[in-house]
Amino acid sequence: MKVKILKILLLTILIIALYNVTSNAAISATSSTVNSGENVSISIQSNIPVISYAVTVDNYGGLTLVSSSGGTGEGTGTITNASANGMTNLAIFTFKTPSVSTDTTYYVTFNATIMEDVNWNPIEDSPATAVITVKAPSTPPSTDPEPPVVSEPNFTSVNQTVYATTEVNVRSSYSTSSGSIGSLQEGDSVTRTGIGDNGWSRVSYNGSTGYIFSQYLTTTAPTVDNEDDNEEDNPVKSSNNYLKSLTVNNGTLSPNFNPRTTSYTVVVEDDLEEIIISAEPEDEKATVSGTGTIQLEEGNTTARIEVVAENGSTNTYTIHIRKESAEEIIPVGIKSLKIQGVTVDNKTEDISFMPDFKTEITEYTCNVSDQITKLLITAEPNEEGMTIEILGNENLQMGENVITILVKSEDGQEIYTYQIIVTKGEVAPTSRYGFI
Repeated sequence: MKVKILKILLLTILIIALYNVTSNAAISATSSTVNSGENVSISIQSNIPVISYAVTVDNYGGLTLVSSSGGTGEGTGTITNASANGMTNLAIFTFKTPSVSTDTTYYVTFNATIMEDVNWNPIEDSPATAVITVKAPSTPPSTDPEPPVVSEPNFTSVNQTVYATTEVNVRSSYSTSSGSIGSLQEGDSVTRTGIGDNGWSRVSYNGSTGYIFSQYLTTTAPTVDNEDDNEEDNPVKSSNNYLKSLTVNNGTLSPNFNPRTTSYTVVVEDDLEEIIISAEPEDEKATVSGTGTIQLEEGNTTARIEVVAENGSTNTYTIHIRKESAEEIIPVGIKSLKIQGVTVDNKTEDISFMPDFKTEITEYTCNVSDQITKLLITAEPNEEGMTIEILGNENLQMGENVITILVKSEDGQEIYTYQIIVTKGEVAPTSRYGFI
């Protein structure tokens, strides 16, 4: 009898032990190879059916979670579920991969907890790792693409003494992005050796060749007081030959008026016979001619508004008026604009700007981090034969930077100007219009 009781006790202990044993189960995560910047989905599976579980992303590994599914908590880093029938497919997590210039491997880790098998036996926590290989583009994007091809300017040789109409830099080349080799104060003279068809003058400066934007130079010498005369009898005459305003009663100036921009285009309907141009000088002592009612010819008409400063220096603003049918009237300039920033380690990142791009909007703003050294700007003209020149997009300084995009017609007679005001870092922006 004692032997029988002992056998029953042993059998009972064995049954209890078998019931409470922890099931052996593990989860696995699918690994993938995807292209740079693409989304990748990782499936989490169990090697035996389970009736309850919680799967959590322990480490994103450098990827960005986009979505998750498979139970409660969809869209988060943890998915839980329960089903009396048992499940092996536990969850799906979707991540966005970074843009890479070389093939890169990322490791995303997961952990499954509170699992039970179909017999309600508890299952030990189980980790899993997904290996995601992100392939770089077959032709890596250039970190320093060449700017739009702009033909070399032609300089007509001259030998002239010219005078600065304002404080102005003398550049090492014919671009505001080139270095400064010196500067002139208003009234300073320099010898001009060439006049370029790109709006720049070549000058001889301290024994070197330099370049100055032509609209800041004049051949008219400033009036200087005689030492023996009274200032009241011989005051210095103003050299300001800029407009304060320029408007038309039909159509819209393109680009928007800026006192330092001298070439504009207006598109009007083909049945318009005349247009009225109004202008006002910045200096009340300057005189303006060429305004009023302009009779329009068939096709294109060019109006020239001349501003003569008190000291006799002149500045000419040009409006190219083009007739088109109402259906054909579209703004002229660029039809697309994309901006990328280059960081100190030569990586690129897309830069957002405001407002959203439209051809007729000629001024934009954007903010960049203090790691951005220059901007890669892609702009496409909306007319064949037009060329694009981008100025000031390199060597960005802390604070406000002004980038200028010049869109030139095939004959060089029309220039459309776009500006991007770039604020770098957290420094408060300064004056929007500095001297060139």
